[in-house]
Amino acid sequence: LILIIVLSVIYIVDELASSVRGVVDVQTTRDLFNVVYPSSEYDNASATLGFVTMAGYLTYLISPFYKSLADKYGRRIFLIINTIGMGVGMLICIISKSIAVYIVGAVIMTFFTPNDMQVIYIMECAPKEHRAKLCSITKGLALISVSSLGLFVKLFVNDAAPSTWRNVFIIPIILAFAIGIAAIYFVRETPVYTQKRLEYLKSSEEERAAAAKAEKAAQEKVKE
Repeated sequence: LILIIVLSVIYIVDELASSVRGVVDVQTTRDLFNVVYPSSEYDNASATLGFVTMAGYLTYLISPFYKSLADKYGRRIFLIINTIGMGVGMLICIISKSIAVYIVGAVIMTFFTPNDMQVIYIMECAPKEHRAKLCSITKGLALISVSSLGLFVKLFVNDAAPSTWRNVFIIPIILAFAIGIAAIYFVRETPVYTQKRLEYLKSSEEERAAAAKAEKAAQEKVKE
């Protein structure tokens, strides 16, 4: 039960981090570029911001290699890193005073949000008969939580003071760091990874070489 609660909150943080920049895009552009909305200057600034933040999607090129490390070092460490990483990215965004620093935060957020280690945890920890149900419930809660961003905008953003867009990030940041730290104490390694790791450690060098050869052959067959 504790694990599901932790994973649900992590899922919520993931969805909030994925959406939070979009709900304050106008205020962010006005603040960082010091332009008036609506205006041609704003349109140019918005286009520039959209173009440069697309650089964050280049991180998708290395994302598969990053995810594969979870098979070598375990799911737990990357669940924690991903969650705290999203918090770090959002924190950099709200302390940014220039577009360059903001982009750094946006790129960090873009890198960590699609990894979905919490889904792997549910699939590897939940009983087989409940996996799909738990995945659907946690995802549903996370998607519903995105609607809270509209409330945050209404409560914390003042159109007369564009810099107030930063306030919308505060609760997601607190959640990210709090649940990331909680995961250190309340989340154990998944039984699937633990079992595979034990089998690997007990195997001989010949068995490991044969397994690696078989895996390589399977990957080549998939490519064909």
